[in-house]
Amino acid sequence: MIGDSEKGHDNKAVNNVARKYGLPTYEDDTQQYLENLNSVNSGDEIHTMYDAKKWVYESISDLLFNGWEWMHAQNLTGVSSVRGATKEYFALDISKSLGRTSAHFISVFDNQVTGNKLDKTEVPNNNTAESIVKGYNVANSALLNAQTVNSQAQREKTSASLANIKAKGEQETIQKRLDSLKATPLKTPTAQSNLEKAQDIFANANTRLKNAKKALDALTADVKLKQDNLAKAKEVLAQKERNLTNAKNNLATEQDKLLKLKQLVQIAENNLELAKEKVALANKTLNKPRLTLKNLLNAEPSLAKAKEVLAQKETTLKEKVTALKEAEAILDKLLKEQKIDQEAYDKLFALYSAQVEAKRLADLEAQKKAILESGNTPIEVYDETGKLVSYQVKPKTVSQSPASYNGALNKKQDKSLPNTGEKSSVLGLIGVFNY
Repeated sequence: MIGDSEKGHDNKAVNNVARKYGLPTYEDDTQQYLENLNSVNSGDEIHTMYDAKKWVYESISDLLFNGWEWMHAQNLTGVSSVRGATKEYFALDISKSLGRTSAHFISVFDNQVTGNKLDKTEVPNNNTAESIVKGYNVANSALLNAQTVNSQAQREKTSASLANIKAKGEQETIQKRLDSLKATPLKTPTAQSNLEKAQDIFANANTRLKNAKKALDALTADVKLKQDNLAKAKEVLAQKERNLTNAKNNLATEQDKLLKLKQLVQIAENNLELAKEKVALANKTLNKPRLTLKNLLNAEPSLAKAKEVLAQKETTLKEKVTALKEAEAILDKLLKEQKIDQEAYDKLFALYSAQVEAKRLADLEAQKKAILESGNTPIEVYDETGKLVSYQVKPKTVSQSPASYNGALNKKQDKSLPNTGEKSSVLGLIGVFNY
């Protein structure tokens, strides 16, 4: 059946079909008894069975709950049944004409049918509430497992990527240091030792870089496989959800129960993700960056020794003018090395500062999530510069009579700001190069 795109119900077409199959009709075709129609201009194109089922569901919801289709709502729910009827026959059709998408719901009672032209064969419903819920639970469990595996793989990939970036940064820094040492024309025993140490560090950095690249490649392939599995699991879940939609007309009561189950699953999933992220953040450590920084700083030339040599040369200025000039040349070389080392230090300090800030923000997020997981509401705490430094638990409102008030609300809040970093700070290292 195709309704008129301008007038809604095609009464003449409906009555003609009714006359053919012995159903009630309006002789003048001004009205009709059988059709409930829902239409929309420029509706979504219906390409798949899922699209068709979705449009039927939306049409029924609109006819029942839009607030003015009372006659259609009564007919669809069986309230306006014909007296003496024992059965109701139902037909469904979807049409698209002149840019208008329509859903046609045809219903007629058994005592309104005359003759035997109407096919009254009943279509059994083999879907039960138990089988649908069971199928959904199996698909949802598979999806949760795939999401868990994918999340772990993503975290591993991120860690490997960070390690790769860090190794490249170390390689560039050490390469510059090595090039500087190689360009030095005079290799004193100290400079020679520093050169050999830098070469060892450079070789180790290259090894770590190669290992990081291998780990990253392996993780990338593993993540792709897990993403494919996740996509398959999602497709299985989507198919189960489409099957679930088929039985919605017969599962009004079960739908409420199923919705509550979905909400509980989502809450459990969110809590699980929060717990995993909290554990991941707690396991992160900055010991490796500190150790690398310490090793690089220990590899610098001994400026104190150079100053001692300079002092000795100055006391014998009158006797050893030539030696003084050589000492000054050594000092100039050391000052040039100092400038190069200061640039390397500045880069390392900037990297370390970024890591400290990332850890501070991660700790704040973990603190906020812990408050939420405990069932409380977090309140943001800012310092005098406007920077977020902590989360506090919002006091819960408790109804009390004046006689039972125990002064608990007068408890003073701790005014000290929370720790946003460790007691030992890399800022103390700034003075290392200030001779």
